[in-house]
Amino acid sequence: MKKQKDPGKKFQDGFTLIEIMIAITVFAIGLLAINIMQTTSIKGNSAAKWNSLRTNLASDQIEGFMVTSYDDIDADITATPTITTTDPVAGDIATTTRTFTPDTPANNLATITVTVVDVTDTATPADRPTIFTYIKSNSE
Repeated sequence: MKKQKDPGKKFQDGFTLIEIMIAITVFAIGLLAINIMQTTSIKGNSAAKWNSLRTNLASDQIEGFMVTSYDDIDADITATPTITTTDPVAGDIATTTRTFTPDTPANNLATITVTVVDVTDTATPADRPTIFTYIKSNSE
């Protein structure tokens, strides 16, 4: 038996304009959230890159001081207390400042401090340097 259509009832096949507009709005909000998340991720990666660079530069200096004699370290730091690291493409990228304080914290010991500050990093302000401190013995 075949059903007869009610002449007073309208049939809807598909979506209304309002339903489509709501779906597009929800989709746009989702895309905006993904865009914000991606931007935050890129900034975080940039900050991590610069943090790794500063840490590697300071670590290289400290490791070099570990195998160098007490008197040679004093002469080296006195001669060049500040080193600028340069990249062939980016130019100056970091400034490393080294200090040598003899007889600190005790006699025959020296405190060596290496401070690395980014020159080109805009994601990490220069007021957040990487600082490594090493105690070197004068008795060899």
